[in-house]
Amino acid sequence: MPADGAILEWTTHPTRPEALLLMAGWTDAPRLYCYDGHSLQDTGLTPRSPVDFDEVHARARAGRDADPAHRHPPQGIPA
Repeated sequence: MPADGAILEWTTHPTRPEALLLMAGWTDAPRLYCYDGHSLQDTGLTPRSPVDFDEVHARARAGRDADPAHRHPPQGIPA
């Protein structure tokens, strides 16, 4: 994949071999890609974000805060 992240949406056409994939990550704005069965290419149809996230890194937390049993529900929502 071109970036760490997830496929948010995808679509195909019954008579064409391509698939369109909308992909994004924690520090990557959504981008639309075309997969033709061989390669994944950026379509250029979604503009790049003007914000530079090159120095931003997402990391997973471990320990007590990562344990769902120790998370606090938002106010007004019963546990």
